[in-house]
Amino acid sequence: MRGTAGEVVDGVACDIVFPGEGRGPASPAALGPGLRRGTSALTDALPHLDVIVQQEADRCRKLLVADMDSTMITVECIDELADYVGLKSEVSDVTERAMRGELDFAEAL
Repeated sequence: MRGTAGEVVDGVACDIVFPGEGRGPASPAALGPGLRRGTSALTDALPHLDVIVQQEADRCRKLLVADMDSTMITVECIDELADYVGLKSEVSDVTERAMRGELDFAEAL
């Protein structure tokens, strides 16, 4: 989906295009001033979002890497697998505690 600089699209990945920008290299030092300001404004206003800056011309998207559980889908897969073997309540408890930061990675394992 292609959005505009002021558009909010909940639950959808979208492109935000800055007119007249995006033809050069995608390194922050090489970005045009409008794109630098726009990128900075987005990251300041929406710190919980991932912001990726790249040139628009000639780009070819081939791979999306993202967290899946509770991000792209609404469940935790490990909890669903645990349910399959009758251990959902035990595993879900560990998952919830880890997500709240009460357990570090090694403790959660």
